[in-house]
Amino acid sequence: NAVLYHTLGVQNAAWLDAQMENVRAFSPLEDYLSALEPIASTLISEYWIAPMFHHTQTLRFQGVLEDVALTNWGWPDIRSVWSAD
Repeated sequence: NAVLYHTLGVQNAAWLDAQMENVRAFSPLEDYLSALEPIASTLISEYWIAPMFHHTQTLRFQGVLEDVALTNWGWPDIRSVWSAD
């Protein structure tokens, strides 16, 4: 990602490249996500990236909405929302 590497700077980008090469070379597929977690934590704790994912947000619609399909992102599919009232 060109934007990420531009904001990291040369030294931090080299660190990230080395970490990723190490994970790719030595982590079995079933451990791949676990191996990436410390890298992601470093990127966040050093303020190199700021995650903006919806997984920290919650929706409570159980008992209010019925037969609601969820999108791939885990949100209600607005096209299928009907109120129980």
